Amino acid sequence: PRAVPPTRAAGPAALPPLPPGFYDMSPLDTFALALFRGLVQREINYTSPLAGYDGLVDEARHYVVVDGAPSEQQQQMVVNVLATIAGPAAPLFYRTFMAPWPWAPVLTAVVTPLVFSFLVGPARYDARRDGAPGGVYVE
Repeated sequence: PRAVPPTRAAGPAALPPLPPGFYDMSPLDTFALALFRGLVQREINYTSPLAGYDGLVDEARHYVVVDGAPSEQQQQMVVNVLATIAGPAAPLFYRTFMAPWPWAPVLTAVVTPLVFSFLVGPARYDARRDGAPGGVYVE
């Protein structure tokens, strides 16, 4: 399959390139991203020739634009990848200990920057837009 150029510098809604050194991935981040990309690649049956995060963006773009995956299929792909990462007990754990309780947004906001920095980049705990605790600010 042909490679689709990354979206970082193309299109009307493109963001400007990040300055050099904005976010330097740690070896652990690099390893986690490689594992995550492997799961995504298995689900979408496409491997980008680009390295790192740009490759993940290219894979997502290919899946949506070139393959034309409908939103339901995209959602199922995300569910499959997250289920593989979290394991089979995660949905039960989340429904039991998180979903019905007011601390769920706070706990999620604390865990996200620690566990998913390889995916979202620099992030920190913050208040939500409504001022309540449980937000994440992604730089």
